[in-house]
Amino acid sequence: MSPRWRLHLVMLCVTIIFGINGPFTKALLGGGLTPYTHMFCRFLGATILFWIAYIWGTRERIDLKDWGKMALASLTGIFFNQGLFAIGMSMTSPVNQSLVATLGPIVTMLLAAVVLKEPITRLKGIGVFVGASGALLLISTNGSSTAGSTLGDLICATATVSYAIYLTSFKTLIQKYHPVTLMKWLFVISLLGSAPMGLRDMMRTEWS
Repeated sequence: MSPRWRLHLVMLCVTIIFGINGPFTKALLGGGLTPYTHMFCRFLGATILFWIAYIWGTRERIDLKDWGKMALASLTGIFFNQGLFAIGMSMTSPVNQSLVATLGPIVTMLLAAVVLKEPITRLKGIGVFVGASGALLLISTNGSSTAGSTLGDLICATATVSYAIYLTSFKTLIQKYHPVTLMKWLFVISLLGSAPMGLRDMMRTEWS
């Protein structure tokens, strides 16, 4: 298999995991976790796992000039993306969220064209059109049967746009550092940012 197809296969797996994430998150939020507890536990778990991976992997230092970009990347790629996702999922349904998530490729393609000067090719346009058509088909067949709120959908849409901004605005940073190095610091920054709200709600959680 060529490297290009391997990358596409990896991204397909990532997309499937994102799809599974919605129902799982909704079940956790419905089981007693607040969005802030969910957010904090998610950041904490990821931080621990990436630091363990870092200990056994490649050691890499962050250039002093990149720490500002690292903080902004953490806000857009982790904190707002996953935090707003949890808040939005507490108000809407996994089906609605998955439909809103189809905005991701569209916004990313448009931002890449503006920020990175990447051309919008016919193949990319067809791919986005097919994805959007599938979302419209689901909306038309579900009608009003999906339980969700407009506010929740808008918050999920904002989370999707935040991630698109991360992918396009910090492409250089993403390519410069090893994924484990990047993720361990992005999650540490988001963990610290979510601690005031997350720790407060964790103390009130009925874990049983």
